[in-house]
Amino acid sequence: MSPESPASILELNHTLFRGVISRVTDFRITGYQGDQSVFGPIVVRKATRVRVNLPTIVNRIKIEYLAGDQVVGIHEQPVTMVANQVTRIEEPDIKLLVGTTTLDRSIQTTGTGIYKTLTYGPAWEQTVRTDLGATAQEGRQDRRVALLCMPHFSDIHIIDEESPLRIEFLRNLKGTFLPLDDFQAAWRPQEMLTVFVAEAMIEQINAIGAGPITGRPYDCAVFTGDNGDNRHQSELERFLTLLDGGSIVPSTGDPDLYEGVQDNSQPFLAEYWHPEPGPADQYKTTYEFPDYPGLLAAAVQTFTAQGLKTPYYTCYGNHDHLIEGNFPEKVNQNPPMALDQIATSTTKILSLPLIFQLLEDIKPGTGVDAFLAEFLDPLGINVSGDWPAFIGHWTAGTTPSREVTSDPTRHLLQKTEFIQAHLNTGPVPGPVGHGFTASNLQTGNMYYAFEPAPGILGLTLDTTNPGGLDNGSIDVEQVAWMEQQIQQVSSRYYDANGNVIQTNNPDKLVILFSHHSIETLDNALPDPENPGQVRMLGGQFEEVLQRYPNVIAWMNGHTHYCRIFAHPDPTGRTGGFWEVNSPSLIDFPQQARIVELVDNKDGTLSIFATLVDTAAPPQTITPGDPLSLACISRELSANDPQILNQPATTTEPGGLGFQIGNPTDRNVELLVKKPF
Repeated sequence: MSPESPASILELNHTLFRGVISRVTDFRITGYQGDQSVFGPIVVRKATRVRVNLPTIVNRIKIEYLAGDQVVGIHEQPVTMVANQVTRIEEPDIKLLVGTTTLDRSIQTTGTGIYKTLTYGPAWEQTVRTDLGATAQEGRQDRRVALLCMPHFSDIHIIDEESPLRIEFLRNLKGTFLPLDDFQAAWRPQEMLTVFVAEAMIEQINAIGAGPITGRPYDCAVFTGDNGDNRHQSELERFLTLLDGGSIVPSTGDPDLYEGVQDNSQPFLAEYWHPEPGPADQYKTTYEFPDYPGLLAAAVQTFTAQGLKTPYYTCYGNHDHLIEGNFPEKVNQNPPMALDQIATSTTKILSLPLIFQLLEDIKPGTGVDAFLAEFLDPLGINVSGDWPAFIGHWTAGTTPSREVTSDPTRHLLQKTEFIQAHLNTGPVPGPVGHGFTASNLQTGNMYYAFEPAPGILGLTLDTTNPGGLDNGSIDVEQVAWMEQQIQQVSSRYYDANGNVIQTNNPDKLVILFSHHSIETLDNALPDPENPGQVRMLGGQFEEVLQRYPNVIAWMNGHTHYCRIFAHPDPTGRTGGFWEVNSPSLIDFPQQARIVELVDNKDGTLSIFATLVDTAAPPQTITPGDPLSLACISRELSANDPQILNQPATTTEPGGLGFQIGNPTDRNVELLVKKPF
């Protein structure tokens, strides 16, 4: 039978191609009668509406979605055909066979109880933003040229949750000087699962392999700080092994035994969630948290990390430098390294020592103040205290505690040790040092310049305040270094008085990377080692950046939620810049971004930022391999009370809505005028 007289006609209708399917070039169609192929396979070019003449009646259709030679998705379904009539398949439900982004599908809560489970939800659409005044011109998708593609991770928070130096009990307390908000991150129910979440995200990023918009392979990846949680050597070692590939031993101390606050050993403390069946705790009775039998045993099982398949660079965050991300070491510690003695000891305290609890009982807040002043001096008043007596309080039999196995890798890293650990990594995936060099080792500076792709200058900044507290600031010496670096790749910029400076320097686009965002650069505490050093806050720093037209973007984290900020130049001299603030892997939604930069060839650039979920499915299963544990972690993070108490955004309800932000904060195309 000729094509002009078909036995039947098949029509495929797709109204939208995005995410993985946007990279599809062709459909491969096969028709079956029962299990026997009777038509095709034939290959047709991708289109929103495709008609195929079939010379015979079929009762099952298979459609394979091809990106070049790779099958990235498949759809199969039974059909009932009538001779010489059109059989339509509307919006085929495509099973994706490669790593996906939130352009393909999202993850959302389901259920009517207090404790919610998770399921796949609809894709998050891409929002075009022109806040900086650049016009989104028609046809740019056909003209654009990809300049850069890189995954952006932030706030991985690899946690040594069994460490004696953790102070989980502060989560439900507050001092008279420091509010409850300062301590809420002291403990989360999913803390024992951080290495598995990181592994699941690395697997997903590797599976995607290229930009979801441009298809450009990754140039590199960037991690913008808080890679660890409490400055421990053990945390950094696991972080680097996750990225480089190799054997991961999740548990410190005894590698085969969980020794944290969540098992059913004595003393049993009801303020923590205990996944094993047993006595009731506050999470089970108040928030309906379930039992997960076998979770703690699975969480200490050794596994092999596949490693990131692209070169990566790292930033320095407050949790990489400060105790619990907030507190500096006391200036007058006597003996020196006293905190190391606690971190590598065998006693993990579970609540305030008795002498401080008595003060707390008399007047709430005073016991917390006294404990922190003697332990960490968060207010910078240099209370020297009597360290042997304090350690005696710590180890006293009247202090609720548990015995743990000592581990020397709980040592607190100094800056030079942090840098050296990066320099000690191998050439694959590279680069050696991951941005840090021998110069950083000599100076102790935690900032550097690098080239993420040809024609682009990347500047990694150190925004951690050595004086303490979680928010940051920047020392003026570092700002001067940054300006010098930008000036070397700028043919035009403005000095502090607003005068235009012309140079013969070849232009490059400039992207900044740091841990803190502009709004969280509000910490003016002095550096204890350089008390006379001037520290610059966010507003002042933004004014400096607006003098440099080639600065187009700033990527950061710290907040643990999804936000995009436009920073137009109020003077109109430059095109302004975009700030891409990415979420964490410890708190919901446990996502990363893939960032792509393109030249639209019309006087504008576009920055695409696409959110990515880990490779773990949303529905939890019996604890076992890393993906099953990452899946449980995401569900626990979606039910964490401290997250559910977050305020509403302009379009989203509070709690999880605050974490994921508005649609304009998620999958975005950010237009900016091309500066040269």
